Amino acid sequence: MTIEALLPRLDGVKKTGANRWLARCSVHEDKTPSMAVRLLDDGRILLHCFGCGANGIEIIQSLGLDPAELFPPKPVNGHGYSKERNPFNASDVLKALLHEATIINLAASDVLTGVPISEADYARITVARDRISQAVNYAR
Repeated sequence: MTIEALLPRLDGVKKTGANRWLARCSVHEDKTPSMAVRLLDDGRILLHCFGCGANGIEIIQSLGLDPAELFPPKPVNGHGYSKERNPFNASDVLKALLHEATIINLAASDVLTGVPISEADYARITVARDRISQAVNYAR
């Protein structure tokens, strides 16, 4: 599969740099883009959701595609693919985290002004905390 074939299958795609995009994750109900997409020089496509932690295989399967489609044929030289040290840049991760921090900030503002937090809001704050925690673990 090429990146040109994958991107139209995703929702909320935003280009964030050369061969990098953010999109809404197809694994969970994602209202804002939290899934990073990266095209490597050798044609491989990397996917990771900073919202739910889904990896490329889970994301591709949720789209009804074969995970093998993320990988072009191996190079003929027999050396295989090179390992990516940091598949997603800090900017992609920080953009996803900024949204989660904004959710927490809005809730804190409500608390300061005496507005009670609903169960739904509390649940969303918990999701934000979990997403930030997943991003920290990913960075290790």
